[in-house]
Amino acid sequence: MKIFRTLAVLAAVATAGTAGAQPLLRYPSSEDTSDFAWTLYRKAAALKPGRNTLVSPYSAREAVGLAYVGARGATAEGLAKALGAGGREDFLASAKETRSSIEAADPRTTIEVANSLWLRSDWSVLDSYVARAQDGFGAEVFRRDFTPETVAEADAWVSSKTHGKIKKAIDELDPADKAVLLNAVYFKGIWEHPFDKASTKVQDFTLASGKVVRSPRMTSSAASRRDPEAGSFGYAENHGLQAVRLPYGSGRISMIVVLPAKGTALTNLGSKADGAWWRSLRAELLPRAGRVELPRFKFEASEALNRPLIAMGAADAFDPERADFRDMAGARASAEKLAIGQVQQTAMIEVDEEGTVAAAKTSVSMYAGRGAMAEPEPPFVFIADRPFLFAIEDSGTGTLLFVGSVSDPR
Repeated sequence: MKIFRTLAVLAAVATAGTAGAQPLLRYPSSEDTSDFAWTLYRKAAALKPGRNTLVSPYSAREAVGLAYVGARGATAEGLAKALGAGGREDFLASAKETRSSIEAADPRTTIEVANSLWLRSDWSVLDSYVARAQDGFGAEVFRRDFTPETVAEADAWVSSKTHGKIKKAIDELDPADKAVLLNAVYFKGIWEHPFDKASTKVQDFTLASGKVVRSPRMTSSAASRRDPEAGSFGYAENHGLQAVRLPYGSGRISMIVVLPAKGTALTNLGSKADGAWWRSLRAELLPRAGRVELPRFKFEASEALNRPLIAMGAADAFDPERADFRDMAGARASAEKLAIGQVQQTAMIEVDEEGTVAAAKTSVSMYAGRGAMAEPEPPFVFIADRPFLFAIEDSGTGTLLFVGSVSDPR
């Protein structure tokens, strides 16, 4: 059941954020994508409790969004509900303007977004759908006989667009496959406040089980100055947690790390994470001097996102009896109607003293089935020596590029 694949690839290299929350830029559909991001994270984390979790909401939204703009009726309504999208035209305008804003976010970082349609030469895809994909997603179009050479060509496209960080677009092309949609995002930057390599030491990290393991922990400090926003981190401490914003580049892109209080399980915090929680938390991040200790970590996670998306409202899109993608492939006999078969995302992240490298691939396969403070506060101390959450955010658009949690940094 692989008739129609959508592949999204998100590669990130070394990054940095802002001392305080910035106002969000609002686009035509004006959805707050943090709702989608945190719901996706929660449901993905629930699939493998106690394990490191990493999802790329932006990658998933781009990939599933390519399917959404080809759907009709209840199928389109369900996908819109899952994505937190407005109407199709608003969604296309929002995707286009968000991508443009993100790519121009910071002259000290590099963010490149690319999309492509790979269409089987003997399969008819509506010109109107291709036009939407080209205008809204900037998609390149390749019409090919689906041979092993096509797989190699698609792999090379993804590798080129992600600067070699993701080398594999698809494993194979099934005889029943009719199209492949690819999305690639590349991000490169450095920490605004670099961690001092000489200060990195192997120290204790307590797992959820209580077991203590040893892991390299980095240290970065920001001292008080006359300007409270200079040499400071965005910081909040309340409700049984600490949160710190670690900026990349010139400050618009950042990683926000959320650390539960000692004695509070990461799962308890994660279960509360939603859009409203995130909006409240980021608004509370205020400039404050302090010291941050964060483990170096590197891991990869792979998740099938069918169950999360179905639970979020997209059930019709996965049901061959009810799926309606006539705005993608037109009217078909019942044996040739399209439905989503599998949504699969693989993501990796590496955080060290210089910055962050992260990558994600999302595939959506579709098959033909039936039918300001007066006095500075005392410096804080933020020591991530136990499981924690993190998110890489573009504060200009509110887009969460990556959301994850570290249960074991080794």
